[in-house]
Amino acid sequence: MSINVRFACPTCQDVIVEGPVDNAEFDWSLDSSADGVGTAISPISCGVCETEYQVMITAKGGEKEASIVDRPEDISVGFHDTYDPYLDRIADEEMRRFGSQEAD
Repeated sequence: MSINVRFACPTCQDVIVEGPVDNAEFDWSLDSSADGVGTAISPISCGVCETEYQVMITAKGGEKEASIVDRPEDISVGFHDTYDPYLDRIADEEMRRFGSQEAD
């Protein structure tokens, strides 16, 4: 499962870095909400300067945050979480049934 992130490359300044990274999930089964916080860290690179950034997704009860590891206050990271378990399951079934149909 992934989440799409978007931020301005601090090296290039005018270039937008965007793409999917690993998503984090909150564990609702634990007694303490503090114990249920989940994190996922993934690399993503700028297509111009090729600088690699580590994006951290943090899932808390009812909210998510995205930040750049080692620079959380410097770079504003936007994200779009489109995860819907039902839609993901349907999409997975369709991919298995019809396969990936990429345009030539």
